[in-house]
Amino acid sequence: MATGQARTPRSSSYLLVATRLRASITEGTLRPGTKLPSEAELARHYGLSRSMIRRALTILAEEQLIDPVPQRGWFVN
Repeated sequence: MATGQARTPRSSSYLLVATRLRASITEGTLRPGTKLPSEAELARHYGLSRSMIRRALTILAEEQLIDPVPQRGWFVN
């Protein structure tokens, strides 16, 4: 790692995931009704645990940007 380059602490990495997903939703890349990838897929993509991904998704749900649908996954509002 280059000198002066900061790493994101692992404990706040879920905030970065929430920010990236939020941007995709507000920019229209993820449109209403779109099913998000599974927690496992997002965890692999971002290199985080599923519990960290769940924290990010919970933030977006609290902001009413996404909704969980039991047995189906998370969907963009």
